[in-house]
Amino acid sequence: MTNKLIFYGDGIERKNLELLALNNPLIQFKGSFLPSQVSQVYSNVDIVVNPRISNLLTNSVTPLKPLEAMAYRKLVIASDVGGMHELIKNEKTGFLFKAESESALKKIIIDVLKNKKINVVIDNAYNEILENRNWQINSLKYTKIYNDLINEK
Repeated sequence: MTNKLIFYGDGIERKNLELLALNNPLIQFKGSFLPSQVSQVYSNVDIVVNPRISNLLTNSVTPLKPLEAMAYRKLVIASDVGGMHELIKNEKTGFLFKAESESALKKIIIDVLKNKKINVVIDNAYNEILENRNWQINSLKYTKIYNDLINEK
């Protein structure tokens, strides 16, 4: 089976990436998609790579896309910025690489493709979502926070 790199979305770098990938049949650009197509998109991929740069926003905000990928039982590879550390336990529920390092990203992808225990990592991530990252758990946490705030007054 041949590995392919598929880009979804229409970000500001899409045109530059298309030029870099010109005439490479192993790289595809699918563009944006509707929320109703999310399940179909995830059925087309095995690994989701989320290479965030390190800045105030990415170190402050926890992203939702890795959670979504984990819930769809997809392996997540992400840069080691704040929000990703919040979600991914390296080599247990996904893989982290040094932000903004092409060589680190390349190495982690090669390592992952050789790794025989990927299904264990995918299962761990899925179970983490079920046990700790769902709306029921979040609602209990926020209810406690709000009640504590009200009781402080």
